[in-house]
Amino acid sequence: MNPSSTQSSNEKAVRLVDYLLRLASLRTKLIRDVDEYEKVLWVSKVPNERGCFTQAWGRDEEHEPDEWLEVQNRHEPELPAVPAQCKDWVNQEALRNKNDLPGLFPEIQRQIQNPDWREGSDQPETIPHTERLEDHPEVQQAWNRYVEDKWLPWTEEHNAWEKVHKVYSSLFAIHQEQLRLGEEYELVLGLGLLTWQTPTGQRARRHLVVADAILEFEARLGKFTVRPHT
Repeated sequence: MNPSSTQSSNEKAVRLVDYLLRLASLRTKLIRDVDEYEKVLWVSKVPNERGCFTQAWGRDEEHEPDEWLEVQNRHEPELPAVPAQCKDWVNQEALRNKNDLPGLFPEIQRQIQNPDWREGSDQPETIPHTERLEDHPEVQQAWNRYVEDKWLPWTEEHNAWEKVHKVYSSLFAIHQEQLRLGEEYELVLGLGLLTWQTPTGQRARRHLVVADAILEFEARLGKFTVRPHT
């Protein structure tokens, strides 16, 4: 074989690879900051709650080494029912505001039988009557027990669910994008975040180690698992 022809073939191959690399770089947006990615989920956002796991917490006998992250959804805790004697005294929508202790109305209006009403008279059958909470200590006592024994424990349970559900929703959105884009979608796990500014003032914020990953979804269990790509 002619050495010159071999060298020529090698040069053509190098030029072809160089051309393909340049073509790929033109089609690919250069990402200097992780926040520029379409979707970013920080491992630190995974709550240490039932149904969640990440290898960042250390090895776990219940999980295989290739299970990098796991999040399983659960049912939203239901708001406990209000005592019957308190229902007319409370704003039901305010019960879902977990930042403030819910209270009762200081007074309410009820419709009561009109003592002056007679059949055939022009008097209304019922008339409005104002009741004050201070005249019903039993209502306030029942409410205090409800808040302490049921509502406060519900807020703690709901906050824990909310943290898990937020991460689960992020993984679900990633899963939907994967199904839509197929092989065009790339999922990676990054380690070792580097924040750096060049002498020219260009800022970089990227991970030093990146590994291809796959996202598995078990619909029956409502569970997402992130593993290394095959």
